[in-house]
Amino acid sequence: EREREREKSNMVRFRAKLLDVASITHLSRVVSTISKVSKSCVMRLTPEKVLFILSDRSSQGAVRIWCHLEQATFFDEYRIEGRDDSNHILLELVAEQLSRALRSALTAQSVKLKLTNK
Repeated sequence: EREREREKSNMVRFRAKLLDVASITHLSRVVSTISKVSKSCVMRLTPEKVLFILSDRSSQGAVRIWCHLEQATFFDEYRIEGRDDSNHILLELVAEQLSRALRSALTAQSVKLKLTNK
């Protein structure tokens, strides 16, 4: 049982839903722009914001782009559970893959984003 509690405390959860077509389109355009600038980025999820951080590794880690989105502006449902009291989740991802997924959802009436363990 202790092992199970330890596993639960190390788990992070994220689930969000976009129900507005304009929000889906806007988020898709933001991610598409990011994917054209950099191959990979860090997506930082907080209870209030979604941030995309692109760093220029050739310039000693200087930040090139910092994209800050208020989650309430885009998402109709938004749930996050981080590992610690900060309640943040950091994900390194290939921006083009997220962009491709969002582009394929442009004709959908809703989009659900979910972090899963694979």
